[in-house]
Amino acid sequence: MKKAIFVLFLLLSFGSLWAEDSKDLELKHWAYPVLQRFEARGWLVLPATRPYSYGQVSNELVKMKVMISDSQIRLSPADQYNWDRLSQEFLADPAKPRLVEKDLLSVGDENLTFNADGALWPRDEISNLGAPRYSLTGQVDFGGSIKGSMIFDQRLSFLVEKERTKQEKVSATQTTWRGGKFVIDWSYFRFKLPWLYVTLGRQQHWWGPGQVGTLLVSDNSPAFDALNLKLDYKRVGLESFAGILGTEQQRFFSGHRATVRLFKSLDLGASEVVIYKAKNIDPVYINPLLPFYGTQWNEREDDNVVWAADAAWNAFNGCKVYGELLMDDVQYEQDPPAPQKLGFLAGFHLADPLGLPDTDVKLEYAGNQKWVYGHRRFANRYAGGDSLSIIGHFIGTDADLFDLKLEHRLHPRFNLGLEYTLERHGQGRISDSLIYGNEIFYVNGDPYTTGGVLGSDTVALSTGFLTGTIQRRDLGALYLSWQPRHWMVFDAKFWLAYTKDPGNLAGLGFNDRGAEISLKLDY
Repeated sequence: MKKAIFVLFLLLSFGSLWAEDSKDLELKHWAYPVLQRFEARGWLVLPATRPYSYGQVSNELVKMKVMISDSQIRLSPADQYNWDRLSQEFLADPAKPRLVEKDLLSVGDENLTFNADGALWPRDEISNLGAPRYSLTGQVDFGGSIKGSMIFDQRLSFLVEKERTKQEKVSATQTTWRGGKFVIDWSYFRFKLPWLYVTLGRQQHWWGPGQVGTLLVSDNSPAFDALNLKLDYKRVGLESFAGILGTEQQRFFSGHRATVRLFKSLDLGASEVVIYKAKNIDPVYINPLLPFYGTQWNEREDDNVVWAADAAWNAFNGCKVYGELLMDDVQYEQDPPAPQKLGFLAGFHLADPLGLPDTDVKLEYAGNQKWVYGHRRFANRYAGGDSLSIIGHFIGTDADLFDLKLEHRLHPRFNLGLEYTLERHGQGRISDSLIYGNEIFYVNGDPYTTGGVLGSDTVALSTGFLTGTIQRRDLGALYLSWQPRHWMVFDAKFWLAYTKDPGNLAGLGFNDRGAEISLKLDY
């Protein structure tokens, strides 16, 4: 086995066709909102699987550059400014005044390169419900490449704030001490073959077209370590990973995804993932071609297999619509009775609606039925390496979210937005589990022995959506972003909210208001 791994390493190291732009574009990079707007306008075509690589973005920008040169696209002043920023970041265009910060350190030659960058920003969160929270966040990103062999990339982040409560370490990806937190956001090695990326290490993942959230794999939980394979060939894309959520808990996570582009404006995707407990990674879940559900049915017992299907369509220039369907459990047999467990997401992005320049309208709705993300085995719940954060949509189970944004660029460097959010939660929790036969299942966290017969609690096993007393939170916000210098960004958000029946306790309610302010220095 060791010999086979060594041979594979040699093939990847010396038989690859290299592109130094295969580095990931972090999920919170400033370019994503700009790319989403340009895509809604029909100027770019990018996949629903993120993060993008620098090469994916640069290839699309080259095509867009030709369209601009042929006068097929006319850019507003704000779009022109963002186009110049993208050009400098991804096309290395030095023709314009500096709009994107350079690396703090960059050394090397044509065969070996090394670079480093960093950012620092203080942040204040003020709310009438508690004392202000002041924090200081710092990031150091460093990586490099060996031409014809590989790249490596790593980010280290830290957060410093006043210690409020003692926190136990629940994840291998982060540690807290005296109000400080250290996080390894990602750390990976990547090799590239023709049309194929092979990545080993900690990566970010986002599967699905949603902009506010996504149902199957998101950045809501800590990043995990995995072996990842990604293939892009013309209109077809394939991706798979086999990862570790926790060695102490013996929890593992695997997934694969296929995408296809029909015509020029319609993208379809299908995904399957599995969470399971074992002494070691199971080889059957490493094979990207094997269907997990059939494998689990024939060779294993009661792993948590989840499916998703998604679609995105540019209906016309200026309008992109998208949707996603999650299938945590689809019941084709009802003996014993068991609930359906489905999630759903839909949204659209209008760019320059009614001819209003530099304006975007974004709407997204997501919901999960009761029992989604849960599992009758505690270790197989759809939670990340910290055993707390859901890997999918942050709203969790038995919940929904409606989000509406109106954004306008008053100046190329000044964005203003309004947002309304409605978030509702039923009484279902991911800790609620189901076990049949003579075992134990949990309803609202309390154990209940079935003895093979479903008693008075049968109603708890039925499909539900926003069950029991519903907690509802309506929030309105005004937010702005100002970039006085290319290395400085000022963000502020002011909000008002009303929460009804908090904690699913009927008859209660309260108003709250607050502000979030940050100043980011990218050096």
